[in-house]
Amino acid sequence: MEKEVLIIGSSASGLQAAKNLADLGMIVHVVESAPFIGQALDEKIPSYQKNTHLLEILKHPQIKVWTNTKVIDVDKESTGYL
Repeated sequence: MEKEVLIIGSSASGLQAAKNLADLGMIVHVVESAPFIGQALDEKIPSYQKNTHLLEILKHPQIKVWTNTKVIDVDKESTGYL
């Protein structure tokens, strides 16, 4: 069974964590309440770098992005979280 990870929010650190964990073979779910990911990325980063980074995230086969979505509840069980 593959390990799955939930990242809440698509900040620069959340997106980098998603990419790093996905590159390690984990299935990563990124949940963002806004309609688009990466809205909080630093304005000092050139747009072409932001766009390249966002495309890497969106095209990664191990990353699933959920926009317009809010996490309501997280339950812990002996085998992990639900």
